[in-house]
Amino acid sequence: MIEPILRKLYPSFDPAPIENVRLRADPEIREAILWEYSLEPLLPYAVDPKRLDEEIQEFMRLHGTLFAIRTAMRWVGFSNIRFIPLSHFEYEVDPRHIPSEREIEAIRAALFVSVQARGKLKRIFHGSFEVKYE
Repeated sequence: MIEPILRKLYPSFDPAPIENVRLRADPEIREAILWEYSLEPLLPYAVDPKRLDEEIQEFMRLHGTLFAIRTAMRWVGFSNIRFIPLSHFEYEVDPRHIPSEREIEAIRAALFVSVQARGKLKRIFHGSFEVKYE
């Protein structure tokens, strides 16, 4: 749709180098795509960036759903996490082990990018371990 306009304005323009930019594995491209989708908080915690590249379209389409939350958790290394909705926008998380400080940050980043806008993490817990948020 925009290509004919660009060709008219810039006759020497060749779109071939940028047509499949999302399929490239360059770290700079990945960071730009994550920024475009507002997923850059996941960059420090992404366990398998290739998996993230493969699943990002489906994730964005289902943003705010339990599927998106579980997908984001898997991206940061929590495939067996227990997610407990308290209401439509408040929730608790049990990572099934006592998480380190970095794991807590990864959980918060994954939830930040995957839940609906008014979503609120109330606590992260496991057994007697508990971190509450207000």
